[in-house]
Amino acid sequence: MANIEETIFDEGLPVNSIAMAKRLIEILKANKTNGYSALPDKDKARYKMCLWLINQQVYGQTGIIHLYNEWEELRILWKGRPKSICTCGHTGDGPNSQHADRYGLGHGACKVEGCNCKQFTWDKFIEKGKDVLSHYHSE
Repeated sequence: MANIEETIFDEGLPVNSIAMAKRLIEILKANKTNGYSALPDKDKARYKMCLWLINQQVYGQTGIIHLYNEWEELRILWKGRPKSICTCGHTGDGPNSQHADRYGLGHGACKVEGCNCKQFTWDKFIEKGKDVLSHYHSE
């Protein structure tokens, strides 16, 4: 076996993220590009295999990734945290809320896909020092 991505269908999966990230770079450099879209189909498959190996470390081998939810969680972690939780279970009442703005930051309808909450309704404050992600409504 010459490349790490070829282990994808083995019984044991590799856990070395650095080796997988280096392999992604190798694939791009070998094709004299810096992006996935310029890769030939054969190397697109190899690139995806490496990404899958990395993602399976985070989400599990058969995990379903909801990119919108992942984006929202990362945005809140990076930009700041809202102050409150709505009765629908999503964050609101402040900057970076999962509710649209209406009369105030995060006081409108919920923006989480599949949630039909039409208006932020305060349920509780997010306790200082608590991880806001633990309050997210699971779908």
